[in-house]
Amino acid sequence: ALDRGSREGEYTEAMGRAARVLEKRFDSSYAAPMDIANCYLGAGEHDKAIEWLERGFELRDGNLPYIGLPAYASLRPDPRFQALARRLRVPLD
Repeated sequence: ALDRGSREGEYTEAMGRAARVLEKRFDSSYAAPMDIANCYLGAGEHDKAIEWLERGFELRDGNLPYIGLPAYASLRPDPRFQALARRLRVPLD
């Protein structure tokens, strides 16, 4: 999906394709919700990224504490992201 998206479009298109592929396969083969969220984040689809981060919280994805890293700065203004960070006790300052 990444290769095809890169050939046919740009980085954001490639990340969006990868996210959709992982999402379709989620129920039949394991993909970490955080990985799907990261792909959506790379595609600029912030609502979908937050949805998958929240799903990761429900499923206890062990990578969620990393939302405090600068890579997630574009999500910080969103109240849903802030609420998730509070639930995880991850400081955003």
